[in-house]
Amino acid sequence: MIKQMPKACPSCGGNLYVSEFKCPDCDTAVRGEFHLSPLGNLSEDHFDFIRTFVLSRGNIKEVESRMGISYPTVRNKLDEVIRALSEQQANKMAPAEVLDALEAGKITASQAAEMLKNNQQGE
Repeated sequence: MIKQMPKACPSCGGNLYVSEFKCPDCDTAVRGEFHLSPLGNLSEDHFDFIRTFVLSRGNIKEVESRMGISYPTVRNKLDEVIRALSEQQANKMAPAEVLDALEAGKITASQAAEMLKNNQQGE
């Protein structure tokens, strides 16, 4: 049985990476440090929404129909996914970029502190 991939370390909450891929047919294993795509880091709910959105060719009316939700709910879910992807990108900013964004008022001081903390943990 294939388990759902965890998004963070269950012990400390740190970022995880994939360290092995294994072929079920011949048992070959490929080891290394493999990072997930930004879509792989989305919650299951966000990923399901994106899958439906793409299969609907971005047609919001079709997304409404497939998911049984209203237009405002589709827009809200899309905005949530955009925010989640934007936060992932923001967390990858260099320290100087974080400080520039803070100075420009694009992020708050607490967001900047969190980004800088995450950058230190990732090194």
